[in-house]
Amino acid sequence: MSSAIELINPKAESVRRGQALQVNTTGAMGLANVVKGNLGPRGTLKMLVDGAGQIKMTKDGKVLLSEMQIQNPTAAMIARTAVAQDDQVGDGTTSVVLLVGELLKQADRYISEGVHPTVIAEGFDLAKKDALEFLEAYKRPTDLDRETLISVAYTSLSTKLHQKLAKKLAPDIVDSVLTIRPPPPPADAVGEDAIRAPIDLHMVEIMKMQHRSDLDTKLIKGLVLDHGARHPDMPKRVENAFILILNVSLEYEKTEVNSSFYYSSTEQREKLVESERKFTDAKVKKIIELKNLVCDQSTDSKTPPKSFVVINQKGIDPMSLDSLAKAGIIALRRAKRRNMERLQLLCGGVAQNSVDNLEESVLGWAGLVYEHVLGEEKYTFVENVKEPKSVTLLVKGEFIISNLRPNAHTIGQINDALRDGLRSIKNTLEDNCLVPGAGAFEIALSHHLSTKTKKVAKGRTKLGVQAFADGVLVIPKTLATNGGFDVQDAIVALQEEYEASEEGGGGGNTAVGLNLQSGSPMDPTLEGVWDQYRVKRQMLHSCARNNFAVLLPVRRLTDPPDALVFRDQLYKYLETVNPGDFEGYANKLIAAGSQLETLKYSDALFEILLAGGLLQPGGTYLDDNAPQSPFTIVDAPEPVDITEMKKYAEVFNKLLRRYKYLQKPLEEQSLPTLLQYAHRWPQAQREKFAVLLGLLLVQGLASASCLQILTKDHLVKDYLSVSLITLIFRAYLADQAIDHLSATLKKGGIKEMLDFFPPNKRNPTELDEWFKKEGLPEVSEWYRKKRLARIREGLIGGLKDLVDKQEATDSLISFIKDSQSESPIPEVDLVGYIWAALMSTIDWGTRPDQVDTLALKEVGKFAVVLEPFCNGPKTEIALINAVQLYCYEESKVMKAFPQMLKVLYNKDCVSDQAILYWHSKGSKPQGRQHFLSVTQPLVNFLREQEDSDEEEE
Repeated sequence: MSSAIELINPKAESVRRGQALQVNTTGAMGLANVVKGNLGPRGTLKMLVDGAGQIKMTKDGKVLLSEMQIQNPTAAMIARTAVAQDDQVGDGTTSVVLLVGELLKQADRYISEGVHPTVIAEGFDLAKKDALEFLEAYKRPTDLDRETLISVAYTSLSTKLHQKLAKKLAPDIVDSVLTIRPPPPPADAVGEDAIRAPIDLHMVEIMKMQHRSDLDTKLIKGLVLDHGARHPDMPKRVENAFILILNVSLEYEKTEVNSSFYYSSTEQREKLVESERKFTDAKVKKIIELKNLVCDQSTDSKTPPKSFVVINQKGIDPMSLDSLAKAGIIALRRAKRRNMERLQLLCGGVAQNSVDNLEESVLGWAGLVYEHVLGEEKYTFVENVKEPKSVTLLVKGEFIISNLRPNAHTIGQINDALRDGLRSIKNTLEDNCLVPGAGAFEIALSHHLSTKTKKVAKGRTKLGVQAFADGVLVIPKTLATNGGFDVQDAIVALQEEYEASEEGGGGGNTAVGLNLQSGSPMDPTLEGVWDQYRVKRQMLHSCARNNFAVLLPVRRLTDPPDALVFRDQLYKYLETVNPGDFEGYANKLIAAGSQLETLKYSDALFEILLAGGLLQPGGTYLDDNAPQSPFTIVDAPEPVDITEMKKYAEVFNKLLRRYKYLQKPLEEQSLPTLLQYAHRWPQAQREKFAVLLGLLLVQGLASASCLQILTKDHLVKDYLSVSLITLIFRAYLADQAIDHLSATLKKGGIKEMLDFFPPNKRNPTELDEWFKKEGLPEVSEWYRKKRLARIREGLIGGLKDLVDKQEATDSLISFIKDSQSESPIPEVDLVGYIWAALMSTIDWGTRPDQVDTLALKEVGKFAVVLEPFCNGPKTEIALINAVQLYCYEESKVMKAFPQMLKVLYNKDCVSDQAILYWHSKGSKPQGRQHFLSVTQPLVNFLREQEDSDEEEE
């Protein structure tokens, strides 16, 4: 047999029955020992740590089994079966793994005494069939009122969340499922029409909001959209709103063919622009007309005014948004398709693919639509709908004061728990029955199998039935262990209580479960502890299938890993090329791509080319005595030379240009994975990899998004991340300018350069000194400008909000000083930012003859804010130049420039010396002649006054 297998596959491993059974049993029992601590309300959290040091904490068996890297094939098969159970019925993964492991443990005890595995498997089969029949008799048809359903939801949630949060969420889960549940069929319905439609849990949107604490998670009988209106003048809150659901493009449409238009005058250009806009403006006009038709109807004093909201699946351009804003319409663009479907179920109405023939009957309705801003993110709430057929569970996470960030672990745990809770209520409503929980079913089933079923079994099959009866007790045993009670005492007490109840006339329907507060027996039906019927049924099916698969194989064959085969085949291509022949390596890689499954094994391909061989989880090289790849950047000469590395980059360029589908796995999987293992490599290897990555970025063969992995804690320490970033930037800037690098980083989502520095070194001064020391002053200057621009936006936005809220002058000054203390910027820049912020709050849409008066009034009001920060000639001249540029860009107030200057002079914001210097040689070129001319009288006055002061002295 072995020789025949070797002929089929020389690298295959063969293990005979005894050894195979031992390997299978050990794997199953090992997996059960891993997850047994999860079971029940008093189970413990498991902490998963990946190769990069990232942590995930969970009690959910499905999450644990999905995230673990399981090498044992039997354990992997059991894990997949358990995860499939969760996909089917939503719960029971931990129970399946425990039951399979315990049944194999019981079977191994008999097999070690000489009982054949087939006999045990036959006993398991008989016990499973009888267990399913007993489950049908043991289930409890019950009145599924709201209180019972809340108990079911709480039973499910309490195994994954703390009790306080589980009690808070249980009613919300029940209400959400009852809200979306289809109505019962008519009493006179027959055939398929008499069957009630199934519950669609996709109509429950789980929205995550990193805000406040986990106890603020709540049910919204409406919809929460993860974006807001895109125009600042649109209302933030409306009531009694009509909802128009659109799938219509409201933006300028480009032609599908290349075309050009030429004009010779401004009139022709205006006509061209007008004709381009006409098509889109016509559609916007029809929407506004519909709004005017349904909202401008006369209402009495008791009826609230009507509002109008447009939610569009496609885009809306800025000009269309402006038109809608002026009409008082809230408009949201690029809504997700699933939300468009839910909107119709929530608000009513019909989604429109055209704006032709719009009428009131196609509109939905909501009592309240409002926007919530959280940091840089916006959320739009649609609530108070008449008959909601879709709801939103808004998940919030704990806020950590130490680092001012919500706890991602909490949000993830709540999300997993809600999913299981929703499935539990759905299962209960569709099954219309329940099974007593707290281990009661397993106690009853074990007694039934040990007494009645065992009597029916013949011969040695009784041993398999007894093993099954003993195995199912693993559930109450594990509950007792996790609760901190003595297992033997708890199980004996439960069995004695059950037998006493049976002798008293229980009729096999007695429920005796474990009280996890005291460790004593209890009636779970009175305490509201329920399990789901279909979960128990699926658990029995799954554990039986797994045990047959593990007990019955005669021989276990293991194929060599496919990645190893791929590596050996790739080596054969590369070994034929002479060292240093980069053209030959490129041609061989292209040839291999046409014969080998490079997309399927893209991770292995790039590990071979970039690291020199296959890597294990954790970043260490696979120890199978294989040689290093004939072609890899590890062989590049040292010290690292950019010119030499370009030869390697050209090989990658030819390969990725030929097989473009390899670029996505390279930038999304291989590069981030290799970067997170960079701390395990020698310094020279890291430098080669970083330089090559810079060359790949500059050629557009990879995205800068892969650099985000370098912000992880284990990489930023000891300046490892910033050292790699420096090498990447140096290689990039050898071919392109800093502006090109800036665009690449922005496209890749790299927002903050300080994240690459160690936590205690994250300050602008450290960054500036680092890159100047490394010979990259252009990076320091680029970051300085970027940082100032970000501070400017924050300062202007904050001041504008305070002015809009009509805060006192002292509050404005305090805000500026606080901002300056947190993020100091030069005073000559600061006064310009303050001026820009204050002026942005003024609406110049008044009559032209009143603009000058308004300008003087507003400048006089804001001069009090400017004065504390005008602390010298340079800041005063900077302020005058800021006023000059503002008046140049805002042509309406250009004539008021001299008067503005006088007000600032009278309010001690600028001195006469600053004005004279500005007039002589300090002005900006924009509109210089005009501004110098109109301020000449003021300058003459100041000079005369200066001369008279000198004469008096």
